[in-house]
Amino acid sequence: MNKTITLSINKELDGTSVKSIVKHTIKLSASLITELKKVSDGITLDGVRVTVREIAHDGQTLRLHIPEDCSSQPVPVDLPVDIVYEDDDIVVVNKPPYMPTHPSHGHQDDTLANALSYYYRDVARENGGFVFRALNRLDRNTSGIVCVAKNKYAAALYGGLMAQGKIRKKYIAIVDGDARALCGSGTCIIDSFIRRERESIITRCICSERDDGAAHAVTELRAIGVTDDGMHSIVELLPRTGRTHQLRVHLAHAGFPITGDGLYGEESPLIARHALHAASIVLPTPSGEMALDAPLPQDMQMLITTLGACQTSF
Repeated sequence: MNKTITLSINKELDGTSVKSIVKHTIKLSASLITELKKVSDGITLDGVRVTVREIAHDGQTLRLHIPEDCSSQPVPVDLPVDIVYEDDDIVVVNKPPYMPTHPSHGHQDDTLANALSYYYRDVARENGGFVFRALNRLDRNTSGIVCVAKNKYAAALYGGLMAQGKIRKKYIAIVDGDARALCGSGTCIIDSFIRRERESIITRCICSERDDGAAHAVTELRAIGVTDDGMHSIVELLPRTGRTHQLRVHLAHAGFPITGDGLYGEESPLIARHALHAASIVLPTPSGEMALDAPLPQDMQMLITTLGACQTSF
């Protein structure tokens, strides 16, 4: 959707170039600044179009108009969507299991992108359209928190924060085995390199740092519950990087595959998917950090009840 940013120039910014203000105060990316230069009303001071070389003065109003590019709008489909939080720039959704995040072959009208396109159909019609920009991606069978940028500005801003590790995510998984053997009553770090399997476009594997396509992956892990027979555990996962299938690969490699994960472990008669849920996200805001949570879905709650897992903390 279109985004307009308005800033009143104060004495502190008096005599500062527009380029410096949009780069350091508003924190626009270089690519977005370049794009605004091409828009007739992209950068204005007191309603007059200016270049980034213009010097701003106390009392003036700087306005940035960031139009949306609607060439890749997802098809709006009336699907249930659980909104955890939204503002002018982002929307945070609790994605159910079995819903893909993005449209792909075989999934053109049953995705989170379709659902949000429908949810915003009216406001988007009046405000430049809706382009789906997920800041984090979940596998189809992984449930939980997905953060979506509602405009180009938010995509660049929050995407940069994500790359810098300033947005923290927590996952809950149910795994095969007693994970206390891995990290005792405290936390442990799984640190490795991951790449795509040579003969697969889907499966990932642990690899050497020197392998082609190797990506560094780090996961912090803590066991928060275990069944009386020690056959299953509930674990808390804090990914420090965001590689494809990172948590599933790390847990399987450590000897504790996620229950129901037929790709990296074994399918389970007790749950029809891998038992992995994106439980929370912490976002930086001008007034401090904001924590957003998504409760465990029913199938994982039922699995815990069936297994008789003793939850030590959540």
